[in-house]
Amino acid sequence: MIPYATCAIDAIRITESEDAYGTATESVLASGVRAVLSEPAGTLVSTMSGNVSTTRRKLTCDPIDLRAGDIVVSNNTEYVVQSSDEVLGPLPHTSAWLAIRER
Repeated sequence: MIPYATCAIDAIRITESEDAYGTATESVLASGVRAVLSEPAGTLVSTMSGNVSTTRRKLTCDPIDLRAGDIVVSNNTEYVVQSSDEVLGPLPHTSAWLAIRER
């Protein structure tokens, strides 16, 4: 458990079906998980059509089973999990890198 939290997150896993239609189903892994989202890095990319801001976030939260590709929702912003680690010890928690989800 993390010692303090600045927000609460919901974690969603999207699974693709094996049928011919390839439909995706969303399942909620956890809801209202105590977390801290920080902004250790951000870049601004200049393109022909304008500037696109791509920002990564560092997530630290109470222990949950996050995997790459899972969706984390905080304050109506959706993030895609890029990588995650389970940290054990006196204060077990989950640590992950996130990117803003493009729709």
